[in-house]
Amino acid sequence: MEKKRIKCPNCLNIFQPSGNDENRINRAIERKQKLIMMDCPICYKSIPIHPNDLMLLQKSRDEHIINCPVCCEGIVSYVEDEIEKFWGCGECGNVWFSKKELDDAIKRV
Repeated sequence: MEKKRIKCPNCLNIFQPSGNDENRINRAIERKQKLIMMDCPICYKSIPIHPNDLMLLQKSRDEHIINCPVCCEGIVSYVEDEIEKFWGCGECGNVWFSKKELDDAIKRV
């Protein structure tokens, strides 16, 4: 079985997820989550990843932080890959396919 590898968009180092992170990735794949957040073990910054192919989804979440309106513990990141664009929370897996949907969810809180 091929080892999973992730390239951190902040420090540009490539690393293998720890056993716990590997388990989180596998659970996210089972749940069909489109986004999870992980911490880089080298620079310690959070990075958003697509769990199915470990594709990096954005440059950095540090530019503008939006707390998740659903779980309140996660950070909403804008995701733009080759197939689709959406906002998503890596903690709970919720996604919003338009800025208006996200804004409406925030207003309801």
